[in-house]
Amino acid sequence: MTAQTWVLVLGVGSALLSVAAALVGLPSFRRPPLRGQLTYDDIAHAHEEVNQERHADWVRGWRVTVLALFSAAFAMGAAVVGFVAA
Repeated sequence: MTAQTWVLVLGVGSALLSVAAALVGLPSFRRPPLRGQLTYDDIAHAHEEVNQERHADWVRGWRVTVLALFSAAFAMGAAVVGFVAA
């Protein structure tokens, strides 16, 4: 294999791993189940806690996703530059 092929394979592989990390980082929108006898105040308090946790998870997930996509773009750019330069 030539140097160009190695650069291209490594760059594309790195980009694919970054995209996989981006997909893993996407926030989930599942709600935890509420069980047992709850009063209205308990439900309202739990709902508020769940919303805060879900928002924090959503923010963390999107941060990971955006960073992984930037990493993928950088890896593809490096692969193209390396392929052209080699």
